[in-house]
Amino acid sequence: MQTQLISPEEQERQEKLREVEERRMQALQEKLQHEKQVKQERIQKAKNDLAQWQNDRKTANEKRRQNNRAEHDALLEAKANNTLYKNSWEKVAGNITLKEGDYPGSKEVSRMRQAILAKKADLSK
Repeated sequence: MQTQLISPEEQERQEKLREVEERRMQALQEKLQHEKQVKQERIQKAKNDLAQWQNDRKTANEKRRQNNRAEHDALLEAKANNTLYKNSWEKVAGNITLKEGDYPGSKEVSRMRQAILAKKADLSK
């Protein structure tokens, strides 16, 4: 068995290298822990945001369904009572814009509007 004799300077150098390596490893471990913590926080925030979005979506869908049901029920009731339109021209007039400034299109529809209003007036006499 051979024993190696290491000079005190070499021992000191090796000790410094070992300390540097230990500090580096400790810094890496701390960095990994920090990254893991940040990742967990992001995951938790994403889960919370997703749950909030799903809740908002569910609420909005339910509200929309209720409004649609109410409109549908009102339409069915009006159809059953037949009070919605007195004649077919009122039905046509109810489905179009008769006011001058309300028409969103780009075509000229004033003559058609006048004809519909005149026909409606004739039928209501």
